[in-house]
Amino acid sequence: MANHIEAAVAPYHRRVLLAQVRDHGSLSLSELTEAMVREIASTEQCQLETVNKKRVRARLYHIDIPLFADLGLLLYDKKSQWVSPTAALYSLNPTLLSIG
Repeated sequence: MANHIEAAVAPYHRRVLLAQVRDHGSLSLSELTEAMVREIASTEQCQLETVNKKRVRARLYHIDIPLFADLGLLLYDKKSQWVSPTAALYSLNPTLLSIG
């Protein structure tokens, strides 16, 4: 399982996603999307308006959140569209989620 988690958090944007949920607790999909858009704009040094918010949201909804839910790191309520951390997220080695 540890190898699966290491592979899952290898992409920078996924570490940002987990750090957002870890640091802020439960977030709506909309709040998480906005946070990710801000981070993408910041790291790519572009205007917020140029980041495709629909694409970011779709990736979170269809790929990233389900992946981390399957790994037991996040809970996702599809009806309310809330993403929440699990105890397993808080027990991860902090170096795995390093975004600096």
